[in-house]
Amino acid sequence: MNYQKIDAALSIELSRVENRQDARFAVFIHTQSISTAQATAILERLGAESPTGSQNLITATLSARDVSEVSEQPWVKYLRLSQVLYPLDLAP
Repeated sequence: MNYQKIDAALSIELSRVENRQDARFAVFIHTQSISTAQATAILERLGAESPTGSQNLITATLSARDVSEVSEQPWVKYLRLSQVLYPLDLAP
């Protein structure tokens, strides 16, 4: 896992995981231009939205193992944990 590409919040959540395959994380994948079929195939296999054109921000729900795999890709700049948003009248 390339921790230089993972934000602090995601790193903390990954350290709390007991079963690396069962835990799922909503993440933003910030990328460089994705021009290879291999990169697109990896994203599609992981269930991430398919990049279109020069899109540099992709959303995905990934396991800890998937986060590790994606963080090692040369076309990934960094990964950021998505925050849970609540409507104002339902906030905890």
